[in-house]
Amino acid sequence: SGDKAYATSFTPFLDSLSTKSLVWDNFLSTAPGTFAAHPAISGSLPYGRRGFSLMSVMPDHLSLIKILRLNGYRASFMIGFNPDFDNTGGYIRLQGTDFILSHFGAKYKKMGVGSAGWSMGYPDDALFSRSFEVMDSVPQTPYLNIYHTATSHKPYLFAQKPEYEKLFDEKMKKIVVPKDIRRTLKATKTVLVTFMFADDCIKKFFADYAKRPEYSNTIFFITGDHHIGSFPSTGNIDDYHVPLIIYSPMLKAPKKFYSVNSHNNLAPTITA
Repeated sequence: SGDKAYATSFTPFLDSLSTKSLVWDNFLSTAPGTFAAHPAISGSLPYGRRGFSLMSVMPDHLSLIKILRLNGYRASFMIGFNPDFDNTGGYIRLQGTDFILSHFGAKYKKMGVGSAGWSMGYPDDALFSRSFEVMDSVPQTPYLNIYHTATSHKPYLFAQKPEYEKLFDEKMKKIVVPKDIRRTLKATKTVLVTFMFADDCIKKFFADYAKRPEYSNTIFFITGDHHIGSFPSTGNIDDYHVPLIIYSPMLKAPKKFYSVNSHNNLAPTITA
């Protein structure tokens, strides 16, 4: 993802959005897995021994969720799979979160079950569409919506996969990369087609959001919980390399930052 992607970018919409946003190219997660991401992002909380949310007793703490709720915001956690994955739900509930998405209804279909016998729940397009239904069913107050998408997580099974495999093949005919990079891209096709799909889902999400009255007064934060383990790293620090894009129609000017930064800086910066 991004204009400096060493194996070329597979997220054209996020690339275009980044040209209108505040972007950190050297941004890092503070853990190699989901178990520490939400505490770090929303609370600047320490990793601990195995990740903050995996502590049997989480010590008292503040978070963006708690602080915004005290200031009149409604907090919702929008997720398309089991919210208790890595005890994320335990952490989210502990913040006093007003709503955790758990019901989708018959019109939405889950993704396929992989060889390990489990699915990552509903695809990103279903998650975004369902979230708008939820938002329209509650009073319009200032809100914090936290989305956790999962199409780009193993087992990478979604209904539109054959269509995106064709798009991947077409892209491979046009890009100019060294032979070793081309071999890597072909070997990780299953992973990369999910990023192409996820990027299109985010594109539609923004198009739909732009029709909402609160869009002009909304700030969007886009990051990853951790590096995608199914794509080869260029080095140890790459295992923690994630994007950070902050976009809002209220933004006066876009800017790219090259300083090293991390999830732990988000909550104190936003509250300040």
